[in-house]
Amino acid sequence: MGRLVVESEFLSSERHSRYLRDLSATDRYLQLLDDDPELFQRVPLNYLATYLQIAPETLSRIRKKISRN
Repeated sequence: MGRLVVESEFLSSERHSRYLRDLSATDRYLQLLDDDPELFQRVPLNYLATYLQIAPETLSRIRKKISRN
């Protein structure tokens, strides 16, 4: 049982690392918005910026740019 939990956590960590490495900041934001839109209602934006590994100011610029389109 413990091995399965560790494997699951490892795979989750690898997916997140690949996600951060392969996508641009805008693409990461859009992906998160598509995957879990209600997350933006429940979690403060500075925490989401940290999760996406971007500065809160950058997240603000991305959101402003997307809202114009």
